[in-house]
Amino acid sequence: MPLAAVMLALGLADLGWSDAKSGPRRAVRWLFGLVFSYSVFIQALGALCWPSTWNRGQPPYYERLWDWRRTEIVTCLSEGPRLDPALRRLVRALGIAVPEPTLHAEPPTL
Repeated sequence: MPLAAVMLALGLADLGWSDAKSGPRRAVRWLFGLVFSYSVFIQALGALCWPSTWNRGQPPYYERLWDWRRTEIVTCLSEGPRLDPALRRLVRALGIAVPEPTLHAEPPTL
């Protein structure tokens, strides 16, 4: 990863990342920022909301991986963050309402 970060920095410098010019370089910068923000969001979602019920109670059919109606990202967003019991008690002690975690997976739709 350190080598990839150095190569990324050299590539961004070659694109004129520090220049204030407009045009195609500006579009590349916006696209890079958008993709970078999305990747950070997905990693944070996985860190806070995984494991979800998306994979529970269902056989490992590979067709489910390509189902755009029910993705693991959407399932994690709808279920919310998973807090461990100690953190859950601390948050409740602070007076913040925390929903109970989902214990059972929804039945598969055919």
